[in-house]
Amino acid sequence: MDGEAAPPPHGPAPRERGAAARLGRRLRGGAVKAVPLGAALALVGAVVLADRAVPSPMAADVPAGPLVVPVGRAELDESATVAVQLLRADGLRVTGRRAGVFTSVRVAPGARVAGGDVLATIDDRPVVAMSGDAPLYRDLGPGSRGPDVRRLEHFLAGLGLLTTVPDEAYDTATATAVRAFRSRYGLERGDSFPLAAVAWIGPAPAEVGRVPVRTGASAVPGEVLLELRGEPVEVRVADQKVGQLSPGEKVLVVGTAQVPYRPGTGRVVDPAAVRTLADALAATAPAGTATSPTAPEAPNASAAPSPSTAPGAQSDDALEGTGRIRPAAPVEVLTVPSGALVTDATGTVCVFPAPDAPPLVVHPLGGGTGPVNLPADTPLTRVLANPAEVLARPGCE
Repeated sequence: MDGEAAPPPHGPAPRERGAAARLGRRLRGGAVKAVPLGAALALVGAVVLADRAVPSPMAADVPAGPLVVPVGRAELDESATVAVQLLRADGLRVTGRRAGVFTSVRVAPGARVAGGDVLATIDDRPVVAMSGDAPLYRDLGPGSRGPDVRRLEHFLAGLGLLTTVPDEAYDTATATAVRAFRSRYGLERGDSFPLAAVAWIGPAPAEVGRVPVRTGASAVPGEVLLELRGEPVEVRVADQKVGQLSPGEKVLVVGTAQVPYRPGTGRVVDPAAVRTLADALAATAPAGTATSPTAPEAPNASAAPSPSTAPGAQSDDALEGTGRIRPAAPVEVLTVPSGALVTDATGTVCVFPAPDAPPLVVHPLGGGTGPVNLPADTPLTRVLANPAEVLARPGCE
């Protein structure tokens, strides 16, 4: 009929009932009336409880299915940091033969001394380093004969002062070379060679370890002028607390140098390897007291060589540092999810290649909450990633 409202397309609107309907009519009608707070809360609670009573299909328990994944491959990057210490043989103690007062000391720990270097001056007269098979034990002069004359002549020839073949006779050529030596180092003129002018440092150049004398101190014949560092003989490695590393050959790395190393031995004694590590430790040691000292020159000794300083040398014989133990070559490993591992009551670890496959005992090389490493020769290409979820009683038997 004209003027009548059309009914809804799906029948009459449902009749509003209950407290919620009355509350809605009051609000729609604009009649703002006070609603008791308790009633409102009770209404809301009823709606919430009714909503919770309706089961949700998303909340239903869905059984987990087997998850089989490919086994990965990777290169194991493992290393262990260790403390290392260089040990040396006892070094030579270089003694002087002159009494007086030290007017200068020209060497310092770490300096490398060779035959012809001025070690110190006593009463402004130089004490020169002499290298050779053995030391001199007396003053020499024209007419002297013996093995010590030959050693003196070898020393003078090394300084470029003697051009004849060394022998055991102190002849005119020897005396001429001795006069040149005296002139170079500011000594009085003469044809004899004074024992107090030199201090024997051994057969070859060496590194200074300790210098016990000081400028201004009294010099006594036979006093130790300096102590040379002995040859490196061993490197100690503090690997007692290093965890188990993967099988295979290992190397010890110090700086950029590396040498073969067997974990657990705690030492390197191969001479070539020790020398390599000694050079690496010296190169990485902090610079400190190992510097060439500056001192007043001895009279007329400006042409005399001065000791050189070894880079990074320390002020004593204790040379320490850190190194790393690592595989000699990259180690290939298999990787599996940590959840794929099962550990039984005996401590045996295993995995399952498939849900219906028997367990495979494995030997993990490391890992954590992420991938776990297995030896590369483990016969495994795929693995069940969630055995705890899909197997009734997973075990390694």
